[in-house]
Amino acid sequence: MDNSLPLSSQIATLAIQIAVIIFAAKIFGRLAEKVKIQSVLGELSAGIIIGPYLLGGIAIPLTVFEHGLFPTVGNSNLPVSEMLYAFSVFGSIVLLFISGLETDIKQFLRYSTVGSMVGITGALFSFASGAFFGMKMFEVPLSDPRCLFLGILCTATSVGITARILTEKKRIDSPEGTTILAAAVLDDVLGIIGLAVVVGVIGMESDGLVKSSAWGPIGKIALKSIAIWLGFTAVGIIFSEKIADFLKKFQPANTFSVLAFGMALLLAGIFEHAGLAMIVGAYVMGLSLSKSGISNAILRNTAPLYNFFVPVFFVVMGMMTDIKIFVDMQVILYGIVYSVLAVIAKLAGCALAAYFMEFNLIGSLRIGAGMIPRGEVALIIASIGTGTIVTLNGVKTPVFTPELFGIAVIMTVLTTILSPLLLNLLLEVKKSGLRNEKSNDEKICTSYSMPSDNLREIIFQMMLDKFHKAGFKHSLQLQNGGTTFFSNGQIAFILEKSDDKLVFKANSFNTEIIRCIMTQVFKDLRSNIHYLKIL
Repeated sequence: MDNSLPLSSQIATLAIQIAVIIFAAKIFGRLAEKVKIQSVLGELSAGIIIGPYLLGGIAIPLTVFEHGLFPTVGNSNLPVSEMLYAFSVFGSIVLLFISGLETDIKQFLRYSTVGSMVGITGALFSFASGAFFGMKMFEVPLSDPRCLFLGILCTATSVGITARILTEKKRIDSPEGTTILAAAVLDDVLGIIGLAVVVGVIGMESDGLVKSSAWGPIGKIALKSIAIWLGFTAVGIIFSEKIADFLKKFQPANTFSVLAFGMALLLAGIFEHAGLAMIVGAYVMGLSLSKSGISNAILRNTAPLYNFFVPVFFVVMGMMTDIKIFVDMQVILYGIVYSVLAVIAKLAGCALAAYFMEFNLIGSLRIGAGMIPRGEVALIIASIGTGTIVTLNGVKTPVFTPELFGIAVIMTVLTTILSPLLLNLLLEVKKSGLRNEKSNDEKICTSYSMPSDNLREIIFQMMLDKFHKAGFKHSLQLQNGGTTFFSNGQIAFILEKSDDKLVFKANSFNTEIIRCIMTQVFKDLRSNIHYLKIL
């Protein structure tokens, strides 16, 4: 974007760019879903295709886009304009805020031993493999910021991608499914904490490297980063209901939901100025409100923000990828090697921990395979790497160059594609994953027909409120496919929503709980109808 143009012209250009991005995101996202891959990969592909290194750099004569709709920006570390990049960053804030809201804090605080061990072991193996790859690739010590970022990027597990795979295979509430989801959430939290520490450490670096004598101060920075993260999290959880009571003064629900997101932006800014990443602050705000009585309403009312900003973020992330790197055999080779290490680290680290707990070999491998996909959190970490400037050999440069960002994209794509293939094969084996448990995976379908779309939506919202009051959390991110995952930390089930019915899929014990809650929903609905008739 030409900064010499009047501000109004720059804003008009930005509006056109965002409009094109929105359409491209939705079209390519739909195409990706049709070929049974995650929509995020379609959005990344859209960014690569319409970005400055391909179609976006083609001149459009006789228009203001004489250098292309998305021209490369000279004398900048970013291939897109700063205005567009800043706009896209709000997508990462929305994503992590909603991820925090969707986290079951009770489950988060009382993970089973096996879930915790799987998450921690997988994160440690992954960080070590990612950092080792960076050390060998650049022939630098561990303290190099590129090694630290590659290590942290490798730790993330995409909860949304993993949950979608398990849901489609109807194994979301199996022992392996519950353990995978618990460990995946913990991995993301560990990744966020690690990111906060790494960003703090890089702030102390001299010429891109940390001197051996500086590990003491670095330890203090690490403790400071963790203390800030845990401190704000603890305060948020303790005063969660107080915050909720304050927000509820601003009725209706869509008003206090906007204010809740405003608080997420406020905390994101505070964390950034404190030397941590903005997404850490956004996640903390979401996590703090997740146990409040208004989290379900906030999730419902911030869904439009998610649907608008998050695809824009992923498309812009695709634009950061120079298409020429995919014909660079060295980048492709490094990307494949990094992907192989990322797969082995999660598969071995998580499966090893599960095997020494209560799972047999097939169950352990299922857990390891389910932890493979990286997805959105890895891309967010990579995007922070592109915006983090360090001095290497006397030259200022982003931690993640276009080549390194391309390697990260290759790893994200390959792990996301490989995981469902491997997990599907392992789930085809008709054998319990536990050492001492009889297989009982039969699911009961409970269907409720809806005479109209309006009535279905009313019942759906009443049902969400009932389940939320009963301690259940539901995944907003899974609603795109008409499927929602519910869990209260101990039991889980899935709901498929179609045009004319709601279909629950659960085992026999959970089905009885569902029927009791739905009976109460219909009872309340009849009472409301009777009250309206009286009026």
